[in-house]
Amino acid sequence: MVTFNDLMARIAGRFNRIEPRRTATAYIRGLQSDLERKNCWNLAEHAGLTSPQAMQHLLRTARWDADAVRDDLRSFIIDHLGHDGVLIVDETGFLKKGNGSAGVQRQYTGTAGRIENSQIGVFLVYTTPRGRALLDRRLYLPERSWIADPGRCHAAGVPAQTTFATKPALAAEMVADALDAGLAARWVSGDEVYGQDPRLRAMLERRRIGYVLAIAGNLRVELKGVGRDVADIATGVAGRHWHRYRAGQGAKGPRWYAWAWARIDGPGPEADDEGEGHGYRWLLIRRNLTTGELAFYRCYAPQPMPLAALVKIAVRKSGPTPSSRAGPSSTSSGAARARPATCARPSGYSRTTKLPKDEKGSLYWEPAQEPRTSRARRGRPRGTTSAAGQSPGWRAGHRSVHSCCAPGQAAPRPVVRVGTPSLMSRPQGASQPRSPSGPIPSPAVLQPQASYRTMPRSSQWLP
Repeated sequence: MVTFNDLMARIAGRFNRIEPRRTATAYIRGLQSDLERKNCWNLAEHAGLTSPQAMQHLLRTARWDADAVRDDLRSFIIDHLGHDGVLIVDETGFLKKGNGSAGVQRQYTGTAGRIENSQIGVFLVYTTPRGRALLDRRLYLPERSWIADPGRCHAAGVPAQTTFATKPALAAEMVADALDAGLAARWVSGDEVYGQDPRLRAMLERRRIGYVLAIAGNLRVELKGVGRDVADIATGVAGRHWHRYRAGQGAKGPRWYAWAWARIDGPGPEADDEGEGHGYRWLLIRRNLTTGELAFYRCYAPQPMPLAALVKIAVRKSGPTPSSRAGPSSTSSGAARARPATCARPSGYSRTTKLPKDEKGSLYWEPAQEPRTSRARRGRPRGTTSAAGQSPGWRAGHRSVHSCCAPGQAAPRPVVRVGTPSLMSRPQGASQPRSPSGPIPSPAVLQPQASYRTMPRSSQWLP
C-alpha cells in the first residue's frame, strides 16, 4: 500500500535544509485536504502557520531541483504501477492576463477553445490497469516571440541554453527520457498534433514502441501502393467491415462506436533476419453511431495486433482522465489534460512537480484556485463590508501572492490586483467566498482505471 511517508521519504533528500523539507510536507498535505481554494494563504492556515511566507519561499526562491524530484517520482510510479503500460502525450493551456510569464503569447488553446493569451505545456501521462500518473512536463516556448528575444527570456528566468522545440519534439524528449529511465512502456498515444509529426513516429518505430496517434482527415497514406486521403478511404469501407466496441463509460451510459481498420504503407526500410519489414502499420477509423462523425488514427506495432488491441489504446486516449480542460477542444480528447499544479516564480518561469495517487486515493494533486478579486472593494477602508455582503477579510492594496496556479478553465482566471483574501483575518463565522464557476472537482493524478472487458474480441489488457 502506498503511504504518504513512503513518497516523502523518496523525495526528502532533494531539499538540502530542514525548513523547505517541512514546508514541502505541509504543502503537499494541504493539497490533499478538502480546502476549496488551495493558494498559499489557505494552505498556510491549514498547516497552522501564521503567514504564507514559508509557502511562497518554497515555491519561489528555495533551492531544490524540480527535475530531480521528477526523477524520484518517476521511479516511485514505476515501482507501484509496473511496466507494459501506455504513455499518453498531450498539451494544455494556462490562460494569462499579462505578458511576463515564460512562453505566454496569443495562441490557440483548448482550455478556452479559441486564441487567447496563454502558456502551453506538454505533458506525459503513464497509465496501466493499476492506475495512472503524470510522468513529465515541458513548457512550450514560441520561437519568434520568445526564443528569438534573449532579453525577454532572461527577464522571465528562461535558461540561456534553451532552444526552440516544437510540441512533438518536446513529447519525443519526454518519451525518450522515460524509456531511458527504465520504463518498459509498450504503447504511445496522442492527438493530431503528435500523430502528424513523422519524426516522432520514426523515433518510436526505431525503438519498436507501438503507437496509436490521431491524425487529420486530409492526411495521405499509402493503401495498396496508392496515396489517398484517409477521409476518402473511410467513404469506401463496407458495412460488414465495421465492428462495434465500447469506448468507456460516458455521462449517459456506455459510449459505443463503430471501428474499422486497414493495413497501410509497405514494409519499412529496415528488415530483420527473416526478411520481414520493420513492424506493421494500420489506419484505424472510428465512427460515431449517432452522428456519423469520423476520427482517424495512425497505428504501428512491431508484431501483428488484432483490432480490439488498437481500439483499447485509442480509448485510453479518449477515456476518463485525471483532469480535463474546461471548455471545448478541437482535436484533443483529454488524455494528458491531467496536469500538475504549476507554481509561478517571480521571474515568470515555471517550476513544476507532480504527485501520484494510489488505488485507494491517498495521494493526489488538486489544482489550486486563485482567490477571486473583489472589484467593488476598491477604494473602501479596510474592515468595511460591500453591499453584496463580502467578507471584510479582503485587504485593500495588498500585493498579489504568487500562489499555486490553477489549471485552465473555460473563462480566464481573475488576476488578484486589489486584494487577497486572508483566511487568517476573516472574522469568526464569516463564510469563505465561493468561485463564480462553482467548486472544481478534484482531479486524481493516479486513480484506478475502468476495465474495458466489454470488448467482444479481447478481455486482456493487451493480447
